[in-house]
Amino acid sequence: TLFFMLGLDMMNIQFYYSDLDSKGINISYYIAKSGRVDDSFISDLENRYKVSITNFSSTDPHFGEIVEFVISREYKPIIISKDNFAIRVKRSAVIGYYG
Repeated sequence: TLFFMLGLDMMNIQFYYSDLDSKGINISYYIAKSGRVDDSFISDLENRYKVSITNFSSTDPHFGEIVEFVISREYKPIIISKDNFAIRVKRSAVIGYYG
């Protein structure tokens, strides 16, 4: 059963990572299209996608600028660890390029 639970943890981590990757693509699109990373816009995206968005490379982006950010989500492991840990994905968006 130990190996089964370890396998479940590994599958769940992969699922969380894939989910964050997919959400990262959508979030990049919205940031590129809107051209803004103000608190209210980011808060709306965090609530919509149920993630945390941090570490912006620019808080006042201009057309053509690359904005890098990190999205994360907490994971409560079954057996790998006693403590929760964050699964993070780093993504970027080019402001004004969303085609």
